[in-house]
Amino acid sequence: MNTVARKRESKKRPFKNFLVPIMTGLGNAILMTPFVKSLRALFPKCHIDLLSDNRCGTEHIFSNTNMVNRTLFLEVNSPLLEKVRFFINARGYYDVVFFPFTVKMRDLMIGSLFAGIPHRIGHTGTVPRLYNFFFTEKVPFRPCRHEVDLYLDLLEPLTQGCIERRYEQTVAKALKLNPMIEKELDQYLKGKPFLTLQIAAANGSATAKVWPREHWRALIARLLEVQCRLVILGDTPEFSDSEQVLKGFYENVLNLVGKTVVSEAALIISMSQGVICHDSGLMHMADALGIPLLALYGPTDFDRTRPLGKRSYVIKQNLDCMPCLVKEKWSEAEAVHKCPSSIACMRNMTSEMVFNKVVEYFLTS
Repeated sequence: MNTVARKRESKKRPFKNFLVPIMTGLGNAILMTPFVKSLRALFPKCHIDLLSDNRCGTEHIFSNTNMVNRTLFLEVNSPLLEKVRFFINARGYYDVVFFPFTVKMRDLMIGSLFAGIPHRIGHTGTVPRLYNFFFTEKVPFRPCRHEVDLYLDLLEPLTQGCIERRYEQTVAKALKLNPMIEKELDQYLKGKPFLTLQIAAANGSATAKVWPREHWRALIARLLEVQCRLVILGDTPEFSDSEQVLKGFYENVLNLVGKTVVSEAALIISMSQGVICHDSGLMHMADALGIPLLALYGPTDFDRTRPLGKRSYVIKQNLDCMPCLVKEKWSEAEAVHKCPSSIACMRNMTSEMVFNKVVEYFLTS
């Protein structure tokens, strides 16, 4: 054991059972994997349970890994009595629960008190000050910091700040595809390489981070001209938006939006030449898998969510108003209606600009 490892070992506190909420979006959960991996490394014999709300398939990213022991489910819209009963049943079991800034804290905080969890480690600075009285260990939220680091900060109270920061993210891939999807892929690809696109975002909700439909259509037309095969992925609520873009292209593209679970999407992405998408869960999936990625960034927080992989590239404008979701504290839906420039940060990225980058990064041997 080297000096750093011995120092880290000496500063660890004796904990056995951890509860890690991942009641977040898919991208946030993927960015949380270095935290979970580090927690396992620090406490290799401990029991780590994830708490998921089963909305975005986040539980799939940890399947077939040894990072966690169990994934528990508690729907975010469950009746209060059901939530209370869930935590009472866990009373006395967990030593530590974490409160990352990305989870809805109120019900989780009340539940952790019912469960009698003695150590409640949470981010401060993004929640009402009242929550600070409930946290037994407080970790300040530091602006202009990548989300991976923000999660890793939550481990500092357990080791008196002595942690090794590693940024490799993890996404579990399905061992095999659904036979129907595999058949569709084989018939469409005929053994040839393909690009993966995600046209919509935010599970079909209103968001300013999507590229205009006409830009997508122009890009798809250019890619088909150079004989690219295109596979479209996304969650079920994104089907309608994707269908609007793909009108007239269905004979030449393969639309799998809403047909895959997260682990199947990961397997398909791992097979592709490259991925083109917005700031989304699939963006972080491609980044974690080390697949060439072209991410289209606009109003979202680039400093906090940017892809970290060596094969990940970003195309974005440099406008003074960016990123408005941080500067104006707008939600993604609010930015759609409030942006005075009609979301110029996304609109000004032309299809020609993106096509040239695709050729440079993905198609040039």
